[in-house]
Amino acid sequence: MLERMTEQRSEEWYESRKTKFTGSMFPILMTNDRSGKNMGKTALNYIKVVAAEHITRYRHIVGSASMSWGIDNEEEAFNHVNAYSGKVFDPTSFHVYRGPDKRLHNVIGATPDGINDTMVLEIKCPYNHQYHFDRVIDPAEFLKEIKWQVVGEMMCSERNKALCVSYDPRFDGKYRMVQSEVELIESDVDLLTNRILEAKVILDDLLNKFRSK
Repeated sequence: MLERMTEQRSEEWYESRKTKFTGSMFPILMTNDRSGKNMGKTALNYIKVVAAEHITRYRHIVGSASMSWGIDNEEEAFNHVNAYSGKVFDPTSFHVYRGPDKRLHNVIGATPDGINDTMVLEIKCPYNHQYHFDRVIDPAEFLKEIKWQVVGEMMCSERNKALCVSYDPRFDGKYRMVQSEVELIESDVDLLTNRILEAKVILDDLLNKFRSK
């Protein structure tokens, strides 16, 4: 495992992510078309973004009000998790996959929000407080939303468990944090690996086509 202990959203952090399929985008990469059998258009467009990074060496950065809200609240959320979840995590940064499947080496990476000896931590601070409201009522649906990101984080950091947290400071008391623990399942590793390898084939084909022009 190669862990780059750099500050998130620093220049080095962005550089280490560039040209790789990254954990936060795995849910998009796993989307299918209407038939449910083939890769969806959104996933294909993401592969093109990564292809353009290979050609230009320019990093693609997306910003939004919801992302800014999450960044503004992430330190408070992290401290709240360590104080009230019953578990303690250390800060971490981008993990380039160095696991047993060499086909994925230097292809993927992920940045958990925290890590300890056995677990990764993934925190979501929703901009729309309705999303947190929904997660309080139905935590299982929340886990479906972030499943593939968390699977990728566990793979890249070589951990077999994850604590998934939704945090919203606008809620009081016990409703401020929703937490669920999940374990890495081999069948999920296989599904994500197969999709990443499929994406890598498409990526290589796109790069070959571009360079032949």
